[in-house]
Amino acid sequence: MKEFGPHIDFESLAAKYLSGSATPQEVELLESWVKNDIEKRKEFAEIRKNWRMLSARGRYYNKKEAWGKIAAQIKETKNEPASIPMYPKRSFARVWQMAAAVLLLIAGIYWVYHFTQFRERTLVADHQTLEQILADGTMVTLKKGASITFPGRFRGDERRVSLSGEAFFEVAHVDKSTFIIDAQGVQIKVLGTSFSVDAPDDQSTVRIYVATGKVAMITPDKQTIQVNKGEKAEYFRKEETIRVTSHDDPNILSWKTQQMVFENTTLDEVFAVVGNTYGLFFEISTPGLENCRLTATFQQAPLEDVLTIISETFELTYARRDGKIMVSGEGCDYPSDPL
Repeated sequence: MKEFGPHIDFESLAAKYLSGSATPQEVELLESWVKNDIEKRKEFAEIRKNWRMLSARGRYYNKKEAWGKIAAQIKETKNEPASIPMYPKRSFARVWQMAAAVLLLIAGIYWVYHFTQFRERTLVADHQTLEQILADGTMVTLKKGASITFPGRFRGDERRVSLSGEAFFEVAHVDKSTFIIDAQGVQIKVLGTSFSVDAPDDQSTVRIYVATGKVAMITPDKQTIQVNKGEKAEYFRKEETIRVTSHDDPNILSWKTQQMVFENTTLDEVFAVVGNTYGLFFEISTPGLENCRLTATFQQAPLEDVLTIISETFELTYARRDGKIMVSGEGCDYPSDPL
């Protein structure tokens, strides 16, 4: 048995989590371990896969209960006199029919198992950010609006997925198995690292930001470039060019972390970050207001609180129009470029 602590069994905790009977403390404990321990992440992915297969069949196997029934039957027969069972005679053809039926059943079970193991599925983050643990233990965080296609189980020396939109990957290291992302025709290859990929549907630009390790970007026209920790790579499809720059933007993963840091930041950039974090579009309608500057830090704050603080700081008003949030106000009393 694998245990998190002296009194907590991992398999039992995972079963309670999947059945919906875990307490909030148990849910928090399991999610913390799965997120921070790659081996636990792989184990949980395997348990969840088996759980779903059993759920689809409509029954669960209880080892303790089954053994109890067998043990009771053994106990009852100990005190009974031995007897020789009598079986009716069966024709040779009948035996062959039964054997054939068993073989067909086994073949059917194998086909279903094989098909479900390697069948591809697509996960779409329709309304909010979603997390998915892949079969190899890789953690994927999808930004709202993004989608990923992946197999139920990887095989061979490649682990290949397809991405549309933006996602953050924490790739599990697997010896002699390269993790490959197809991002709108651009390939990203990696052995084990963490990075963000933005591959919008319009296919104009594909961006990579590497948080740890390094990755290789391979373009449709076979350009290959290595992107290291702290670097950002952009492939411009129309020009067929790649640009790599150093990047220390604290808000580049704000959509994932829900943390925003502003240091004397102009309001046009502030609202660009807020929009990217919460999946909204802002437009400043008052000329000059975009040059006002904000210094503030928000950590997993509700959108309403963020907008209230900004509006009270600069006396702003908001109005929804044509799918955007229009921002208006009086402006600022200091120059747009303070010394």
